Amino acid sequence: AGHDVTLISPLPNRPNGARYPGFPLRLWTVRSFDQARIIRVWSWLIGKRRRALARILENITFGVNSAAALLFIRRPDVVVLESWPVLATAAAVIACAARGVKVIHYVKDIYPEAAVAAGILHDTAAATLLLRIDRWVCRRADRNVVISNGAAAMLARSRDVPAAKLRVISDWLDLSTIAPT
Repeated sequence: AGHDVTLISPLPNRPNGARYPGFPLRLWTVRSFDQARIIRVWSWLIGKRRRALARILENITFGVNSAAALLFIRRPDVVVLESWPVLATAAAVIACAARGVKVIHYVKDIYPEAAVAAGILHDTAAATLLLRIDRWVCRRADRNVVISNGAAAMLARSRDVPAAKLRVISDWLDLSTIAPT
C-alpha cells in the first residue's frame, strides 16, 4: 500500500540458540528487501540449554538494543509491538514515548500468566514483577490488539486496560468453514 515498513528483530538463533551463518555479530545490521527493511539487533543468545538467566539476558538486551534502534532511525508514525518478551516491549514503549510515536501492542500470549500455567515460571515475586511491567506496557500503549474476546476480557480485568484501548483481531482459521478438496 506504499507504506515504509521497518522490522526490528534479533539475530536469527532459534531453535538451537546459536547465531545462524551469514548474520554478522554486530550491534545492528540493516538489510532492505522488497519495500521493507529489517534491522537485526544484537541480543544475548539463549543457547541450547535455554537457562532462565540466558532468557532474561536475551529479553533485556533485545529490548535495550531495539529501543536504541528506535531512537536512531527516522521517526516512525507507529510501532507495532509483539507482546513478548515483556522486558523488550517496556524498553520500546519508553523509546516511543520519548519520540512521541504511537504504539500498537499486539498480544498473542498473555504473560506472565501463560508461563506460570505452563510451569515455566514458578517464582511468584518474578511473576508479580512481570505482571506489573506488562500492566504498565498495556496501559501506555495506544491500542492493545488481542486474538480473542476472552483475551480482551482478561487484559481489561487484570491490566485495567480501558475498552477503548482494546481490539480483537483473530489470527487463526475457522476450520469449520474450510474443507479439503
